[in-house]
Amino acid sequence: MDKEFENLVSTKINSSAEYNNFIDVLASTKEDNALVCFLGAGTSISQGYKDWNGYVQDLIQYWKTHLQDLLGQNSFYSSVQATDISFLDWLNDRSGYSNKRKVDMVHHMIKKYCKSKSMAQNDEEKTKYLEHVNDFEKYYFLEINPIKKINEIIDQVLNLSAIFITTNYDNQIEKAYEATFQSRPNILKDINALENIDKLADKSILHMHGTPVTPGVLLVSSSDSYNQLYLNNNNAKKKIETQLIKQNAHVLLFIGSSLQEEEVLNLFSSDSLNLKKYALMQLRDDISEDQANLVKEYYREEKNIEIIWYGHNYSDLPIFLQKMNKDISDKYQEKHAFVSAKELIDDIDKNNLDQLNKDITRALFNEETFIDDCFRNRLNKDSINLLVNNSKFVNELNKGKYYHNFWSEVNRKFSKLNEKTRFKIIKIIEKSSEFFGDENTMNILYKYRNDFDYLYENGKKFLNRVYYPINISSNEARVIWLLVNLEENSIFYTFDNLVEYELNENILFNFSSAALKKLIEILNKKKMLLQTSIEQILENEPIKVLEYLFMKNRIVYKSGAFPKYFYRDSKLIQRLLINLSLSDNFPKVFDFDQLLNNIDFNDKLMGKEMNKFVQKFAKDRNIKSNYYIDGWYTFDMTLTPDRPFFEVQQPTDQRDVKKIIKNLKEALNLKSKQDDKNIIGQKEQLLKVLKNSESWKNFSHINNYFLEEAISDDTILRNYLNEINKILIAGAETNKLEFDIVKQYFNRFNFCLESVLSGNNFEFLKYISINGTLKQKKILYDYLFNDFKLKNSDFYYNKENKTKWISLEDFVNTVAYQYVSLVDDMIKNDRGYFEKNYKSKFKDTILRLSKHEREYMKGRFYIFFEKDNPITEDEFIGFSHSYRINENIANRATNAVTRLLNTEFSDEFCKQNIILTLIYCIKPMQANIKKPIKAESYKNLLFSSMINYFLKQEQELEEKNNVLDWIRWYLRNIPDALKIVLNAISRNINNTSACELIFKEILQNRKYINKKYEMSYIYFREDRSYSKDSLRLMAKVIEGLFINGLLVISHSLTFNCSEVVKKMAENNYQDLIKDFLEVTKQFLLPEDQKELEVKYLRN
Repeated sequence: MDKEFENLVSTKINSSAEYNNFIDVLASTKEDNALVCFLGAGTSISQGYKDWNGYVQDLIQYWKTHLQDLLGQNSFYSSVQATDISFLDWLNDRSGYSNKRKVDMVHHMIKKYCKSKSMAQNDEEKTKYLEHVNDFEKYYFLEINPIKKINEIIDQVLNLSAIFITTNYDNQIEKAYEATFQSRPNILKDINALENIDKLADKSILHMHGTPVTPGVLLVSSSDSYNQLYLNNNNAKKKIETQLIKQNAHVLLFIGSSLQEEEVLNLFSSDSLNLKKYALMQLRDDISEDQANLVKEYYREEKNIEIIWYGHNYSDLPIFLQKMNKDISDKYQEKHAFVSAKELIDDIDKNNLDQLNKDITRALFNEETFIDDCFRNRLNKDSINLLVNNSKFVNELNKGKYYHNFWSEVNRKFSKLNEKTRFKIIKIIEKSSEFFGDENTMNILYKYRNDFDYLYENGKKFLNRVYYPINISSNEARVIWLLVNLEENSIFYTFDNLVEYELNENILFNFSSAALKKLIEILNKKKMLLQTSIEQILENEPIKVLEYLFMKNRIVYKSGAFPKYFYRDSKLIQRLLINLSLSDNFPKVFDFDQLLNNIDFNDKLMGKEMNKFVQKFAKDRNIKSNYYIDGWYTFDMTLTPDRPFFEVQQPTDQRDVKKIIKNLKEALNLKSKQDDKNIIGQKEQLLKVLKNSESWKNFSHINNYFLEEAISDDTILRNYLNEINKILIAGAETNKLEFDIVKQYFNRFNFCLESVLSGNNFEFLKYISINGTLKQKKILYDYLFNDFKLKNSDFYYNKENKTKWISLEDFVNTVAYQYVSLVDDMIKNDRGYFEKNYKSKFKDTILRLSKHEREYMKGRFYIFFEKDNPITEDEFIGFSHSYRINENIANRATNAVTRLLNTEFSDEFCKQNIILTLIYCIKPMQANIKKPIKAESYKNLLFSSMINYFLKQEQELEEKNNVLDWIRWYLRNIPDALKIVLNAISRNINNTSACELIFKEILQNRKYINKKYEMSYIYFREDRSYSKDSLRLMAKVIEGLFINGLLVISHSLTFNCSEVVKKMAENNYQDLIKDFLEVTKQFLLPEDQKELEVKYLRN
């Protein structure tokens, strides 16, 4: 094939240069899915579908024998007229009309036989027409298998990362996609489907002329429909243009198109699209070289389309496409070929700038993480100049990527760089985000421009991540570092620990006048602090640090003595210096008299410590000893216990009970007082007295009397329900609670309580359901199955979710769940009694519920509704909230699970049952999951759990399971699948047989994987031994990923390689160490590789 192909493209008509440029352009689209592929009729004809003439002939023949299918009892015509059949013969054979007009005539005939007897049936006629007008197309293009089952053209085209636009009516692209990816593609059935669409997923299919999947599709085949799409519908071109802009499409490739339909070419002619257009065309034997050149010239100059000849015969097209795909893949891999650290270091050391430019660009495309390590102590002015002119590298800097060594080298060489390079570097820093800078960038700014305001505005965005201010060479920049941290404390470290850190402890901060004014400005913004005590002020970490620096005389002023405004203009500075003076720590660098002379002694809110200051240093002011206060926002966090309005003592007779009831009522009308008496304290003391076993053992008769009085009183029952419940439980626990009290309590439910099974009284009901006597339980059971109205209860705590599935997280907060919980207890503890007395009533209650709730409850209590019918979605969810599925039930749940997989469903509590159903009963093709995949994060969770289940249970799994099929599906359809699979392999590497199978699937599906894997950190467990085979496999996985370009070379990889070698050494597997280090030297930093060799490799 290669020789035949090379002979073709090396001709003057289709030069190698043209072809290679074509491949370069297509390879570039893989980066951002920027390719649009237009598939014309030629791709369908290759499978045996007829051309336009044949289609129209068969359309007419079809309706000759199917007009009678349109007739019914209400039809205007009772039978098909012979003249109409004769007309169709004439139309097909002798009319001379264009194909489009012939289709118009057929549609008119269909409309005629959709006519109704009644004149008022226009809507019915229109509906009937829309249902049937595309009957032939549906039959011919969708229901009949084409002559040739495999479409080699489409199979090859699907290797492209592209959006597919086609004028074909058939579904062969979809079928080829489903066979390859075992899922359904995203299909837009006609151009109207582009309304309100975001960016389309890769390999989405737009049927621009419609596809007859549903009635009412705009199927463009007649003159009328062509006019509707291309003439009357002025938005068609706009829709295409808008969508391609959303896709960021910049390349259009025509395949199987003759380029004869001007309407189609016009759709892509907008200047705003800036599309580079190509068309694959057949070089017919009857076209001379000059003629071929004229054709290419015409399309290039008039239509802006570059013609690429694929061969002399139509059968050459799949061969060409296969070669094209291979060359695109090779070009892409060449562009993304791994660049080792050694190569980059050699480029820098040898000052090989051209190669460095290529290698650094490739390494950046590959997202290699060792790039900055290669810069350490190596860059010179030439290589720095190259880097700041490399658009990819600058783009990384502008996005906030942190390159410490690069900035360190720039800082060291800044004075030697030319003016243009220095200017570019400064602009990068000025425009940068806050995340890439450090002391080096601050030092560079200082070298460029020693101006406080400039340095503050441009340096503050990254200075608060500098851990060693000692490394900031200029004092001005160091002062700004302090101000930045005072203004907005760093998220990267604890500020007070930092200034006391041994490397930083001797740093002085020498303030200029501009810096001093900025300090005062920052402190004056902290207005709330001024209204609190000095203790609360010093709880603010930056202010505490400032006082510490004052005390240690580490803040000084460039001009010597601090100016008057320093002591006058910041009340916060005054309070810090006052506090230091009271502890005899007043700083030597400050002037105490200046402080004394600039304090406003009339300011009452100077803080309580000011009273001591005046007594010690300004007695002559004659100010009262308690004149100064802390401010309006001072608060005391000490908690005081709640106290009752009325003391409660253990009642010993009925009179005591009456008094307690009276006081409890009165307490409801009293307001909380400053002495901490409140209703909470009242309730707590009631429980303290009556909710204890000693009280019930000694005073059970009077306690029962209290409950009788409390339950019969509406006010007490409503307001003290929670307390009554707890007292009831205390009585039941000591077996002293009278049966009549329980009966009375239940009799009051509907009379007094708004929500019978609410949280307030549920505690007691739950106690009875589990621990009560059968006599007590019977009262509860009679209520649940005779009086409680489940159909009136909410199953949705969040009312907005009523149209969705019942979520367990939501359901547990509802009254319906309380009911279910009590019934569960009964079935568990008294199943025989339940089945004999209540089962039929319970089932009847469930069957009377609304659809969602009914099906959910049938699943929740599946043991009472089990049949052979297929399980519904809601029934499966209810079942999964109660039971673990078995294979028999899983077989009946396949339809429900399949439907759920194609929705936004994401219930964590159904995960295990879905996984088991997929493993044993549903293959990916059966699931028929549609793109774009909904709830993708949930699908990832399912996959991760399935992989882990497989790796842990492989020996127990039956032979016929679908795990490998699903691994294959995920690798082809889910971007994060590789990461999920490899993380699972790393955790379960001792299961070598299963891990080998999974890794084999990765390599076999390499071409579908577009996302590289950055290894998570591997930690070998101390309590587990690792076999030689498992360590060999771990090395094999790392090597295989690297060779196939699937591995991100990162610091975690370096760590993991070290851990693997360390584990091999523990077991004295020198042969494995030697082989593995031969692999790692291809990608590890030279110093890291050398360290491993010295430490672990024996001679």
